[in-house]
Amino acid sequence: MRPHIALQHEKQRQTRIRTIVRAARKLFLKKGYHATTIRDICRKSGLSNGTLYFYFENKDALYA
Repeated sequence: MRPHIALQHEKQRQTRIRTIVRAARKLFLKKGYHATTIRDICRKSGLSNGTLYFYFENKDALYA
């Protein structure tokens, strides 16, 4: 992979992680950890379940 393409992929990866974490944080504060579902986080972040699970194994890993 070319260096500039690899850099673009890494930026996209970091952006998605930040998006997921921000959405989860807002929902955890609003609804609480136990009341927040993966589906809620996906809706709030605008990403699919598959994308979320690509970056985080489960809700516990996301919370950590």
